[in-house]
Amino acid sequence: MNKNTSPGSLSPALGRLVCVGLAVALPALGIRAETQDQVQASESVTVVNPLRITAAAFSPDATEFALACATRVYLYSQANGEKLVELKGHTAEINGVAFSPDGTKVFSGSSDKSARLWDANSGTEIQTFSGHTDRINGVAYSADGTRVATCSRDQSVTVWDAGTGVPIRTFTGHGQPVNAVRFSPDGAVIASGGEDGKLIIWDTGSGSVISTLSKHTKRITHVDFSPDGSQVLSSSEDGTAILWDVATGKDILVVKHPEITTCVAFVHDKQWFVTGSATQGAKVWDTATGTTVQTFSEPGKSDAITVLDTSNDGIRLLLGTDKGTATLYDLQVGTLLLTVQAR
Repeated sequence: MNKNTSPGSLSPALGRLVCVGLAVALPALGIRAETQDQVQASESVTVVNPLRITAAAFSPDATEFALACATRVYLYSQANGEKLVELKGHTAEINGVAFSPDGTKVFSGSSDKSARLWDANSGTEIQTFSGHTDRINGVAYSADGTRVATCSRDQSVTVWDAGTGVPIRTFTGHGQPVNAVRFSPDGAVIASGGEDGKLIIWDTGSGSVISTLSKHTKRITHVDFSPDGSQVLSSSEDGTAILWDVATGKDILVVKHPEITTCVAFVHDKQWFVTGSATQGAKVWDTATGTTVQTFSEPGKSDAITVLDTSNDGIRLLLGTDKGTATLYDLQVGTLLLTVQAR
């Protein structure tokens, strides 16, 4: 495996992917507001940066990927980068997206305070989830497909019935906006990360706090569970990513980027995880040693990695940037497979 991968020196190949994920507005990245005409002249919308990819996710079988940009979600074929479906209906920036476990639906959350469930094949809106009083910063789907979760600037996390859109339980405890949320693989617990730098592990059934993990010195940007649910990752604007033991609440490993660490994800069939940064590209880390296994960056460019996702088979890595470019890599050999522009 190459120790440093330069997209500019590799030839695109065929692939299929879907990106969905969480994105939080990061003023430190130098993101500026754009005029309405620059975003979409025919719509009344609110976006921070109309080019920035704010969420990304693979479909469960990794045959497609989803990218959120401004007020829309785009689904692409991994085989050739062809745009398959466009999901439109939100009236403000979309900050999170996730596929249902069977890949037939897409769940999105937006700064318009709503979450929406879509048919992944037709692009038809199935259900609107309303109740948050401020923007939704992230979304998640439970592994059994029966529940979805949202986290919001209103300082809460809500779990909903995925079929009816009815809220099941609301979790409060951060005291500041909540930026990231994930279900554990068995759905028994939820992890949420907030502006307060705290990672809270919740009992999904009772709503009680299992543990509050406090080591980050700035806001948490993203969280992810290990495939077996025994560990959880958090990334932060303090530049670190921390690997935690869920049972004990102890930190196992801390790695650091020179700048903001924007996103994080486990590699599902390896003892690895991936971090994205504001200026240093993405890095793959060994969970046992904390050493860098692979670096994905493009010399001479400083595009911020805003979101990332890994495929369920552990073979592919999807990266999204603040300039609207998404790249798909083979994690095993480090080669570039595909590049698309979100639009």
